[in-house]
Amino acid sequence: SFFGPGVIRHMATFAARAGMRLIVRESSYDGQTDEDAILEDLSCNPDVRGLIAAPSAHPRIGARIWDRLSSAGIPVVVMERDEPLMGTNFIDSVRTNHHYGVRKAASHFLGRGHTAVAAALTRTPTSCAIAEGWKQVLGESAAPTCPLISGAAQPYDGHGVNAVVASLLTSHAPAARIHSYSPAIAV
Repeated sequence: SFFGPGVIRHMATFAARAGMRLIVRESSYDGQTDEDAILEDLSCNPDVRGLIAAPSAHPRIGARIWDRLSSAGIPVVVMERDEPLMGTNFIDSVRTNHHYGVRKAASHFLGRGHTAVAAALTRTPTSCAIAEGWKQVLGESAAPTCPLISGAAQPYDGHGVNAVVASLLTSHAPAARIHSYSPAIAV
């Protein structure tokens, strides 16, 4: 959804230029996808030369998938995920610079004279990095009120997203940094 299809199209374009093709499998935030079966299918395919993976962020599932990726027998790069805290699988990884994005958003709002800027977050694999960046940047700014509204809602969880939006609206902040897309669209 949202930006993922564009990223995949670009990856497929670059792969084609190098004489390769991209095989895409997807899972979901709800933990209902059998990521073991997806990895088995891909790692047993003789045409697969490497994996770019975004393992489940669910603690119970994620650690097992990281172990599986470390023994894939082909090159692996993990994107947008951190290895479980006490993990021992040191796999190459790439992440969006969320702290930089938060700085840009804060500078945008504060530079336009907003003195109350809220941040509303749903629970995603990147929300902790965004919350840390928000607290750091605003802790160093002169903005008097910048509430952080953190919900337990998963993206696309209508009830939970509505609760995050309601909290945001009761904060009376005239500006907000909203993550992820579901509550942003709802607002």
